[in-house]
Amino acid sequence: MQITGRVKDIINVGGETIAPMDVETALECYPPFVEAETKPQFMVFARSNSELGEEVALAIANAPSDLDIAHIHQWAAQQLPDAAVPKSYVMMPALPLTATGKRRRVAFAAHFNAQLASRPIGALQSFIWQESDRAAYLLDEQNTNRAQKPSASTTSSITLDDVLLAVQGFLNLPAPIGVDTHLGDAGVNSFVAMELAVHLGNRFGCSLPNWIVSDQPSVRALHSTIAGEVAKPAIADTSFDAKRPHNEKPITRMLFLHGEGADGDLMEKSMRATHWTGRLSDRIDFTFIDAPHRCAPKLAFHPVAFEARLYGKAHYYSWGTMQTQSLAESVAHVQKALESLGPFDAIGGICNGALVAALVASQNAELELLLSMSASPLERLADGVDQLRQITAPNTIHLVSAKDEMHSVGQQLEITALCNKATVLQHDRGHAVPLLEPDLEDNLRRVTHGDLHLHRQPAVKPHAPTNTSENRATVVKYAPRVASVMGRVLKMDEPDIRDDFFNVGGDSLKAITLALQLEKEFRVDLPFELLFERPASAEKIAETIAGRLNPSTQQSVLALNNAPSSRLIFALPILSGITSGYIEIARALEDEVRVEAVRSHLLVSGRWPYSCSLDDVALDLATTIAQRSDRSEINLIGASAAGILAFETARLLVDWGFSIGCLALIDTDSTPDGNRWPIAFETFFEWGKAVSKWRRGKKYQRRTYREFHFRAQLNSWTPRPIPAARPMFFKAEQGTIDQVQIQRWRHLLNNSLELISIEGRHARFTKPDVASRIAHFINRRV
Repeated sequence: MQITGRVKDIINVGGETIAPMDVETALECYPPFVEAETKPQFMVFARSNSELGEEVALAIANAPSDLDIAHIHQWAAQQLPDAAVPKSYVMMPALPLTATGKRRRVAFAAHFNAQLASRPIGALQSFIWQESDRAAYLLDEQNTNRAQKPSASTTSSITLDDVLLAVQGFLNLPAPIGVDTHLGDAGVNSFVAMELAVHLGNRFGCSLPNWIVSDQPSVRALHSTIAGEVAKPAIADTSFDAKRPHNEKPITRMLFLHGEGADGDLMEKSMRATHWTGRLSDRIDFTFIDAPHRCAPKLAFHPVAFEARLYGKAHYYSWGTMQTQSLAESVAHVQKALESLGPFDAIGGICNGALVAALVASQNAELELLLSMSASPLERLADGVDQLRQITAPNTIHLVSAKDEMHSVGQQLEITALCNKATVLQHDRGHAVPLLEPDLEDNLRRVTHGDLHLHRQPAVKPHAPTNTSENRATVVKYAPRVASVMGRVLKMDEPDIRDDFFNVGGDSLKAITLALQLEKEFRVDLPFELLFERPASAEKIAETIAGRLNPSTQQSVLALNNAPSSRLIFALPILSGITSGYIEIARALEDEVRVEAVRSHLLVSGRWPYSCSLDDVALDLATTIAQRSDRSEINLIGASAAGILAFETARLLVDWGFSIGCLALIDTDSTPDGNRWPIAFETFFEWGKAVSKWRRGKKYQRRTYREFHFRAQLNSWTPRPIPAARPMFFKAEQGTIDQVQIQRWRHLLNNSLELISIEGRHARFTKPDVASRIAHFINRRV
């Protein structure tokens, strides 16, 4: 290796070292510079690059007034290696020099990079430097993807080895790769693949789509495509996007809002890396903007971008949805963008951006499409929920994932209750923009043409025990009305009240419509996900409606899987009264152990009544289990606060003569909070703390009324030890349970407690990998 110039001036471009003086010497030969009456002065410096670390930038003093940045870039690309070609140009009145006349590259680079974010991928930028402000202002930005093709005499020289060397040089991997190595196995993620596509296009002078590396993830496949592109005659526009089939329908213009702790630039990169802005370019034209409120980086929200070194700015932006004033400012900000950057036909967003997009869509009837990805629950809108009106857009598309690390499927679907028409598409990428795979792309294209027809079965359709409610007459009265609504939704004759909705033509899309129609018919809140918790016949749906209209008639026990009842474990509800968190555990125990969720009518509203004590809830649950079970030994499982309920329920069952076999507690914290203030005051203060943290860009999990009430119950909780044959405690590795609490649980379970470690944080038990581990131990103990 040969290095010329001082080491601290050397620019490291993805592992390739560039000497600034070498670049300056080459640029002095640029014909317009040679012919200029006043000779320009140059200073090459290092600009920060989120992917490569650094890249070459050029400051020019005394530049000709007619200087063509695109032309100098093309000329430099023929004279210099790709890594040495400047992609940022700064026009200055004079170069920054030391007292001895030396260029102040390092100091200027530090000042420049502190002001500006990394250059967008594939962009050629020029700036003007204002010495009075000591600031750079963007003059122009062009796309370098449309590089001029090499002459015909050079196309035949592009060999497999050329492409291999170009890929190896760009990736700079510690171990060599072969021509058939899958680049994904070599650590190339979607962001790096996008940058590599731009690099190869510039290196070989051809126009390549941003997703080419993802579609053809080996050097051999890339060489075939590059050779074919270069061999084509140069015409006005040979871009891959232009060659995609175009539809007669006009392109939809969509304003898309980024998620929390992000910005428009990161959103655009995410959509490009997952192929949205490329493969849908003939159908949707996306525009991205920044939210109006600055916030600190939130690495936990963007791990993939951080790993790809694309998440490293000093600040990002927030929609401020938790506070009334900041939310109003965000809505006004988006409304202004619709007017100044429009016209727009559609709006979309991800996470909190999806909430703001829905709020804006409800106030702009002219918008024809709403696209929601991993939408946050409506409670994140604070007072903005009151502003939400019916969304009348002809099409609304909702992308949801059961693997979302932040929101349940039900929470992601809360927006759909406000839509006249809702299409739900599922993916497995969690809380992120999903890769636009062929099936998803096909469905989206059909939606925008108005002819989408999906047939998606729900993830879980467990069988429930026969209804034993005393109010059977109410169920019989409701069932024909439910069947009538079902027939209208399915556009068929009224089905039998025992026919399962999903077996007679129903799907996820129609289930949304059915839930909305039933809510109007019975004037009852009927969450979409409830249709998947049990067989969706008119009879069973009528039972659910009867239970929600009159909590005393609600089903007390629901089976979460189809395992035989010879081995049975009862799952206790969490504070909100729901038991859906056990679904993954039940699925992992399918055909082995039957899991039945026990509900308490005291928690049916999701709000623990103030007059209701811990003993009251435990008595209600124990009574249900005792009436349900015909065996002497009972197995129980409780997660988080439900572990306390499981323990107290077990204590009552022991007092009534039952024995406890397996008692599984999942990361249950029995520590009281020692509330000194009334619970209403504590809840109010908690809201203030959450808003304060949110405004400062800090992540904070707000505690609710029912949590304060529960902890207040623990202040006076005096448990006594109980006998359990096979007690287990699953402790989250990144949770808050300490050894003092473990010892307390050992004492309460007669020192026979088995401690099992589970991966991740407190709430990870709902994820398939952790649920499988929990199920493994339960299967051995029940």
